[in-house]
Amino acid sequence: MNFTHNIYRGIATICILTMATLSLNAMPIDNTDLKIHCDLPSSWNVKSISTFDIIVVPTPQIATISISHYVFDTPPTPGIIQNRRIPLFFDGWINLFYREGRPQETRQSKAESRSLAVYGRTYLDADNTLIKRVVIEHYFVKDTDGYSISVDTMESNWPRIEHDLRSILDSFHIM
Repeated sequence: MNFTHNIYRGIATICILTMATLSLNAMPIDNTDLKIHCDLPSSWNVKSISTFDIIVVPTPQIATISISHYVFDTPPTPGIIQNRRIPLFFDGWINLFYREGRPQETRQSKAESRSLAVYGRTYLDADNTLIKRVVIEHYFVKDTDGYSISVDTMESNWPRIEHDLRSILDSFHIM
């Protein structure tokens, strides 16, 4: 019985240390200008910060995440943010998917409303190789502030960043 108890205690200690290490490796971003918080996994770095956005990339750089802030005169909808971004970034892209945010996702992000859209584009590179690029955009609204979190990657890289993206989105909230 004592041997079994020590094994369980050892496993519990390893689990606690692993969770503590994982949370220590996350880099918090608390930006009062943009009024946001999120945690970056240890393999991601801030590439640039401006008054209106933050760009983060993983190592190796197989994706880019842009967190952008918009201020409106009246409260916008996620669709208004999306419609503002489409002509600037997605001319010639296919809108593959759109959905409203789930109530739990919206509460977790401290937003009033939330949605997401997925865009795709296929093209040939210089070697005539077919390239499939995907951008996932999450839109958030709180008061007269609008936000987009845009993830840009090749379709083949999606499985490598999916977990990190989920982690970033789960920690994201509007302050």
